[in-house]
Amino acid sequence: MESFELNKILGAILGSCLVLLSVHLFADAVFSPAMPAKPGFEIAVQKESPSAAPKQTAAAEAPIATRLASAKINVGQSESHICMTCHNLQKGGPNEIGPNLYGVVDRPRASHPGYDYSAAMKAKGGKWTFAELDKFLTNPQGYISGTKMTFGGFKNPQQRADIIAYLRTLSDHPLPLPKAPPPPAKAAAAQPQPAAAPKPAAATEAPIATRLASADINVGKSESNICMACHNLQKGGPNEVGPNLWGVVDRPRASHPGYDYSAAMKAKGGKWTFAELDKFLTHPQGYIPGTKMTFAGFKSPKKRADIIAYLRTLSDQPVSLPKAPTPANSATQPQQAPKSNSNNKG
Repeated sequence: MESFELNKILGAILGSCLVLLSVHLFADAVFSPAMPAKPGFEIAVQKESPSAAPKQTAAAEAPIATRLASAKINVGQSESHICMTCHNLQKGGPNEIGPNLYGVVDRPRASHPGYDYSAAMKAKGGKWTFAELDKFLTNPQGYISGTKMTFGGFKNPQQRADIIAYLRTLSDHPLPLPKAPPPPAKAAAAQPQPAAAPKPAAATEAPIATRLASADINVGKSESNICMACHNLQKGGPNEVGPNLWGVVDRPRASHPGYDYSAAMKAKGGKWTFAELDKFLTHPQGYIPGTKMTFAGFKSPKKRADIIAYLRTLSDQPVSLPKAPTPANSATQPQQAPKSNSNNKG
């Protein structure tokens, strides 16, 4: 019985093999592949049109020394709010996500006390010269692979120069600026240049009350993201780098609970009226020297009005808007008679 069962199994296997062989032979007969004349693989190569213009290479950046010569420190200070997301810029300030940046220009790499630098940063060595800062801030991970700095970098060369120029000022003894190389000689340099037209005088700003009358709260809310880099705007929210700004309009200066205000801010006194906020936000350090607010300010009068109009709404009982002054020439102008309504049936 066992021998009979074994024969059945072997017969089934042999039958299956014969069926598979038959199918294979039949498939070869139906689908016969065409053999190439030469062995190998054909690679399709896209031919470029003869009329296609060659790609232009990116314009070469000016050296950092050249860009620093025309850098704007106040612009760099404004842009540095991005750095302040992870770094402290105050003298003696603590390390945060990144090391303190006071005195960073010409400082040896990976040398600030108390900060746990990455192995890649320690291995790089050297100093944070102007040129090295420029390379690093272009693409931190690309220049020092493995650095803890995950920021994507500043792609604009002049923006980097403005920021580095401001970082240079954060020192007890700022390093002298490098000497800019002379510009390449041009044939047109010998030709007499036409006299430059005189610049028009800056227009006088409209009073804050006038600007608030046409302020756009939605724009102010959008612009307030700059404020939120250092301030909390929520009711009951904590103080951060700066004090909480909920209810700031008409609030006495240096009065928000729990915030350690500067001596300069405490000494200034008074309230944050619309006019005072407008002056302060134009140039904080210029208006109250010694304030902790390092932001350079908003130079656009319209932008300041939009932001102040939005800050006014951050209150349980928003202060009434000030009455816009009457234009100076309106009193002497004859008033136009109201238009008659022809459809008025009296």
